[in-house]
Amino acid sequence: MQLTRAEGAKEAEADREPSFEVVDLFDGCFALEKRSATLGGSAPLRVAQACLPLLEGNAIGFQLVLRKELALASRLDGAVRVDGQLVDDLDRRLRGAIPLLRAQSVLDHEELDALGTSVVSVANGLRSRTLTLFTGLLVRPRAGVLVRVSGAGNRRSRDLQVKEAFLAHGRFRPLRLTLTLDKRATRLFGEVASLIALPEECELKESSFDDAHDLVDAHLRFYDANYFETKRAGNTTRKYRSMIAKEPDGVAGAFRGARVLNAGARLVDIVPKTPTEPSRLLVRNAFSFYSRFDGLHLTHRFESADLETFAAGVRTAWSPRFPPDQHPGALLYLTKYFTPHPPGEPHFFVKPPALIGTPAGWSTLLEGYEGSDYDVLRGVVRTDSFHATPAVFHLLTRDEIRIAAGTPLLSLFPFPRELEAAPFRSVAWSERGLS
Repeated sequence: MQLTRAEGAKEAEADREPSFEVVDLFDGCFALEKRSATLGGSAPLRVAQACLPLLEGNAIGFQLVLRKELALASRLDGAVRVDGQLVDDLDRRLRGAIPLLRAQSVLDHEELDALGTSVVSVANGLRSRTLTLFTGLLVRPRAGVLVRVSGAGNRRSRDLQVKEAFLAHGRFRPLRLTLTLDKRATRLFGEVASLIALPEECELKESSFDDAHDLVDAHLRFYDANYFETKRAGNTTRKYRSMIAKEPDGVAGAFRGARVLNAGARLVDIVPKTPTEPSRLLVRNAFSFYSRFDGLHLTHRFESADLETFAAGVRTAWSPRFPPDQHPGALLYLTKYFTPHPPGEPHFFVKPPALIGTPAGWSTLLEGYEGSDYDVLRGVVRTDSFHATPAVFHLLTRDEIRIAAGTPLLSLFPFPRELEAAPFRSVAWSERGLS
């Protein structure tokens, strides 16, 4: 019997090892769902046709979806409270579950005590309002996996920010969200956060030009004369999509992590692992600039001397390695710093003059930082083949925004692509325990 494409995909997913397990104490009030790469068709057509890193950034991981509305009400003094029957219902479920969880040693005593007797707690500060929310989900990553809990990514409510957290292998852990709320927030509903599986151990190391010939050569091959001729003609090259269509060959016992080559200004730093967070690469802004989108055009303001100093450092670093017959656009890509999207889009990207290399079968998650009037979008780059990691800005206002020198733009998390494709496994919960 021949399987349909959909049936074949389901069978292939069933054969994959889950990246984590989930127990649901609240019968689907919160659900984990895969999100479409095109955001259900709402992504711009040009992105859907050509921008694979952004599409993979839309779809990576699982979206944590609140299926029932949680109403928020502000008092006259600006403090917030949570209204509605939903919290009362979930509190009753929580009170009923805690004795069973304690008796069955599903969670440790410290975590059980931290759950308390309510799924929601609110801290009203002078400048911010923080809401801690227990989702009713217990999560246990498989050995060697961390689950990163963060904001919903490229489609999110801008009335809230999710504090980043990591869940490690071991016992089941309660999935609690720490949310900073905008003063205008009136409800929680729909996509609230995302869960992304990452490797627990990831080695990050700096490279020099002398030991990164493969990264340099790949950059020069990609940005050749044909690439820029196609661009100049107003066409989409689709070169990235064609290049990654064939998975590169792996090497047994290969390095598991990423190499970073800072070629000019040092904008990518290695952030070491801590007891609560994995190591990562941190991308910072090169120099201060201002940007504004008027609905049709994007404009930038900056000191020309700052851009020239930045570009001169890149040219100095690259000049001994730049072949005389190479198209100059390969270097201009790194020295221009700003690249606009087509007119009418509130997007542009900036390019750190750094190259990132990962082993065959590994990609890099580009997790953008959020500003009050802009987002830096989430993306996924196949850094075993393509080594640039641009920061894509999405402006949310007609007012001018300022990005100071040294502002964090991206966190980079290398990961094996088998984690991107891995499902999670639901573990049934009953009064008799887990089954």
